[in-house]
Amino acid sequence: MDTSRIARWHLLFALTFAVFGMCLGIYMAVSQNHTLHPAHAHILLIGFAISAL
Repeated sequence: MDTSRIARWHLLFALTFAVFGMCLGIYMAVSQNHTLHPAHAHILLIGFAISAL
């Protein structure tokens, strides 16, 4: 597999994690239930930031 395909897959995973993390954040804001804030932070930090880099 060439490097451009690997990079594309990492960016797609990063965008998937970003959308999922934002949806979780919106859900927590609407429901006023912030018990999942560690999961929200880890999804965005590890899932999005590390995959995008």
